[in-house]
Amino acid sequence: MKNMELPSQSEEAGKNFDITKEWLDTKDAAKFLSVSEASLLNMVNQRKIIPGKLGRRNRYHIEDLLSLISFRGKRVGHGN
Repeated sequence: MKNMELPSQSEEAGKNFDITKEWLDTKDAAKFLSVSEASLLNMVNQRKIIPGKLGRRNRYHIEDLLSLISFRGKRVGHGN
């Protein structure tokens, strides 16, 4: 497994993170973005990112998180 450093405004975002998992839970997605879980949930409420669902739990696609880093302010997501 390779670790990947991502270009972003925040140098910590995505740094040394295992991107082999396509879907991340809220805790891992927040860690990936270098934000708190509460901040990530605020982004969901503001529809800046649309999570997928696994039962009642939110899951975040790695490509959506990368898009969120690259396209700050635009809505992204695999959710319905």
